[in-house]
Amino acid sequence: MRTLWLVTAFIAGSAASLLAKETRFPYEATVQSEEYARSGPGTRYYPTSRLKPGDRVTVHRHDPGGWYMIAPPPGSFSWIPERYVDRTGPKTGVVNANNVVVRVGSYQSDIRDVEQRRLSKGDEVQLLGQKTLESEKGAERWYQIAPPRGEYRWIPGQALAQGNLAATTPAASPSNPAAPGSKPAKDGGANSKRPVEADPFAEFANSTAPSPSGNSRPRVTLEDEEALIARSGPTAEELAQQRASLRQLDERLSEILAQDASRWNFGELEQAYRQLRSQASGPAIQRQVDLRLATLDEYKQLKRDYEEFVNLTAQTTQREMQLLSIQRNQGGQTTHRPVTSTGTGRLAPEPDSRVSPPSQPESPPKPQTYRFDGAGIIQRATPRFAGAPRYALVAPGGRLLALLKAQPDTQLEPYVGRSMGINGPRSFDRSLGIDVIEVREVTPVKLVP
Repeated sequence: MRTLWLVTAFIAGSAASLLAKETRFPYEATVQSEEYARSGPGTRYYPTSRLKPGDRVTVHRHDPGGWYMIAPPPGSFSWIPERYVDRTGPKTGVVNANNVVVRVGSYQSDIRDVEQRRLSKGDEVQLLGQKTLESEKGAERWYQIAPPRGEYRWIPGQALAQGNLAATTPAASPSNPAAPGSKPAKDGGANSKRPVEADPFAEFANSTAPSPSGNSRPRVTLEDEEALIARSGPTAEELAQQRASLRQLDERLSEILAQDASRWNFGELEQAYRQLRSQASGPAIQRQVDLRLATLDEYKQLKRDYEEFVNLTAQTTQREMQLLSIQRNQGGQTTHRPVTSTGTGRLAPEPDSRVSPPSQPESPPKPQTYRFDGAGIIQRATPRFAGAPRYALVAPGGRLLALLKAQPDTQLEPYVGRSMGINGPRSFDRSLGIDVIEVREVTPVKLVP
């Protein structure tokens, strides 16, 4: 019995030793039939390059389902937005920001859905090309770059020559680090000291049940594979319906934005966008909806800024209207308020022409009289949205009197903080909730407390 146990233990130990030897990574292998290298471990990931018999690849790991993770074959490339790269040479650049997404490129099209790596400020990149790509936010320039360290591709293991499936000699290239999650060699060689990098597909690999044989996926031609790619996503009818729904929601958004900002209400529309996203059968429509949701957030913030601005000016406007009403009841002027400039520049009300002044032997010369459309201290205003005036007219106590919109030939910046009389058309702006004066002329004055 003891002898049987020892034999069993010896066999198990030998098998474990053999398995450890077979899974030493990375190792070189030869492609035996035409096959795609893909952006992930499965046919639902788009092809990145086309491999031919005789091509050599470096295998970094065996994933469940018979998929082998390999170093990017020659000709592979990735995408990075141009604005995040500062050129340092004809074919070199350096990343100028942190957490910059790099997307896996494809030889078939400009698709760039898969993200494996993010680069940090100061990381160097090798530039391969440059192209303008379209998106929902418009045209944007992108660089094609050599795949960064830690980015991989996948092929079916059965596409490799059978003699290469059992690794005997690890690849000794410093650009090919040990596979994420693989066990280091026990011989204390270079592979055992290489850092283990995070695997962006580890969760997918661990959640996928391996096939019994490891390489039981039936062989198909590349033409059949392309047909499978077309059928793996949503049908043309499903895409057409979802795009039609997206267009309808966009039309509703346009109708809302055509209204006054005070009437904007995005609650139901946002809910409809989110429902469409949850029902989308592919990432393309989901990305489109995400862009709309981000735009809605911007418009909601714009409305909040608008409402805050209106609330801040509503009380001042109400007070101004009360003063105007008092002036009308007293028969005073409403458009131009007559003021008198004294010799010291002090403003005082113009004498009432209906009251006869007391007779004097010799009257002093009357001070010069000016009519202003507004008088106060010029201050800078903080525009809450595009088109709002940049300057304001305030009373000495800080009360907002009007907003100032300078004519092209009038400069207000030199008069900021000074007491000035303002001349120009004055009107009430309903969208701002306050009077706006189109400044044509400014005159230094001294305000009466």
